[in-house]
Amino acid sequence: MKKIISLVLMAFFCFSSVVFAAEGLLIAPAPKTEKEITVIFDGEKLVFDSDPVIINGRTMVPMRKIFEELGATVGWDGDARRVEAVFDDGTHILLYIDNPVAYKNGEAKILETAPFIKDSRTFVPLRFVSEGSGAGVDWDGDTYTVTITPPYLDCKFVPFGEFVEIPSPMSASDSFVLTEYVRDSSGAVITYDIKAAGMENVIKYETYLEAFGYERISGEAHDAEKIFYNKPVVIKTAVTKEQYKINIYSDPEGNTIKKYLK
Repeated sequence: MKKIISLVLMAFFCFSSVVFAAEGLLIAPAPKTEKEITVIFDGEKLVFDSDPVIINGRTMVPMRKIFEELGATVGWDGDARRVEAVFDDGTHILLYIDNPVAYKNGEAKILETAPFIKDSRTFVPLRFVSEGSGAGVDWDGDTYTVTITPPYLDCKFVPFGEFVEIPSPMSASDSFVLTEYVRDSSGAVITYDIKAAGMENVIKYETYLEAFGYERISGEAHDAEKIFYNKPVVIKTAVTKEQYKINIYSDPEGNTIKKYLK
């Protein structure tokens, strides 16, 4: 009888040891390998004063650097714990610390990861902020690299690319509809239906033109006709209630716009 009891006790202790060892393996998590997140903006690597992190599958970055690169004026309201950013084209973004509800031009957006403060730095969701400005965002999971394409480079004239690269109105809004494209040896005339896009997106697009290096030679923001110049290319734009016409041609000597350059 004693022999049987001893065998039972030995079996119990052996079994218990296995259980405790197994529990120990479950409790002690395997070490994680942290990969450096690289953010490329317009071909250049951005250097932040605090490393980007991934939370809930979303890349979070220190706010001031990314907003400045995107050309926004950024403000901080400590009482409301709120970040406010205004872009050159008038786009307005509000973000609240530890709150997943953000606002773009007054419209509420639900974020998968709320902004937060870490090491005295405010972190914001990279994709929401970048795409909110009109930029393009690509993620490479193999290299942990985020590539941001500025708004004025995100969408070029596809049929006009062999002549010169300029941003397309589609980089401002996909509500522009191409209705006519005529090209010859001297240049091209491209016409868009803008009934859905409206003057606001025309102004937004022409802001991209200026950011791309085209100087506004004549016309104000709301004028029906304007001229942009980046030697040797001249871009004339004309707006009606239904159409947005872009006339592009090469003028290496600047003969046709000399009167505007005086």
